[in-house]
Amino acid sequence: MKRYFGGNNATEGVYLNLKTGEFVIPDTDSEILPGSSVDRYIKVPRGLPIIAGPIFGLGFVIFLPLAGIVGLCSFLAYKAGFASSNVGNKILSPILVGWHGSQTALPRRSAKEK
Repeated sequence: MKRYFGGNNATEGVYLNLKTGEFVIPDTDSEILPGSSVDRYIKVPRGLPIIAGPIFGLGFVIFLPLAGIVGLCSFLAYKAGFASSNVGNKILSPILVGWHGSQTALPRRSAKEK
């Protein structure tokens, strides 16, 4: 594909700005691409924006509410886990005072008792 730069003369058609991702149609009077020489463009077929526009729009319509719902559910799950952890620690703290998992409280037998 041939690349075009901002400020260059362009023929009639649709161009994709590679930096911003927007479609640009140059003015029919000047036929100069907007921007400076840093902005790069490629010419896209005429049907691509017509087909890609509704598909991208549908993707945003589906994705954005889904992202909000997933974010809200994960936040609520985090808060519920944190709250249950605090409640569990408050309930079990009197029971677990001085408990060490690797130690026992059984007295040792002396050699005479065996």
